[in-house]
Amino acid sequence: KAKRILIPEFNQAGWMHKELTSILYGQCPAQIVAGPRVYGGMTMPTEMILEWLQDARKRIK
Repeated sequence: KAKRILIPEFNQAGWMHKELTSILYGQCPAQIVAGPRVYGGMTMPTEMILEWLQDARKRIK
């Protein structure tokens, strides 16, 4: 059982986070966290993901 679900976003609107949150609401005890985000068809560099995860761990305890 997951404690957290991290949803990377590849668009500005954040539709994937909204969609998954609406589907999983009440079905899963895990905390659903949006991010990291990149825009305009950019690739998501590994360093960006690792930095975001490190910051998220500090914020979410």
